[in-house]
Amino acid sequence: NSARASELLETMLRSSTTNEKMREEAVFALMQQHTEHGVAAVRAVAEDDASPPGLREKAIFWLGQRPSAESATWLRALFARLSTTSGADHDDLAQKVLFSLSQMRSQGNERWLMEVAADSKYSVDVRKQAIFSAGQSGATTADLVSLYGKVKEQEVKAQLVWLLSPQRD
Repeated sequence: NSARASELLETMLRSSTTNEKMREEAVFALMQQHTEHGVAAVRAVAEDDASPPGLREKAIFWLGQRPSAESATWLRALFARLSTTSGADHDDLAQKVLFSLSQMRSQGNERWLMEVAADSKYSVDVRKQAIFSAGQSGATTADLVSLYGKVKEQEVKAQLVWLLSPQRD
């Protein structure tokens, strides 16, 4: 947990010659140090389209494990960027952002997740993840029931029914 260790971890993280598993370990180690410089390095990887999707997923996950208003705001901005860029990788990463926000269980994330779930500009898969994430982050049953009347897509309604059912498979 020293400045020198952080520098080496950041170098490993940025290096495309370091294998992905080692880069994932560098993400984890940097996030365990709780330094703003380390968080900035991990955020840069999460934003970088040139980084492997698996590495970006790990970065997004660990950023979500650092609950704060600043982290929530940053993750929401990343979601906005990812959800407006086409491609399966971006859709998957956007869903990882939703999950990470649900792990924070605060910062108004459940309300924001409900807004994403209701917004038809997002893909059905993203909206279904938003519903699941909202349930995980503390959205009330009343909020989820009220969302049912606002959505039109059968798959999205089915996700709500599943989330509200007492006996999920």
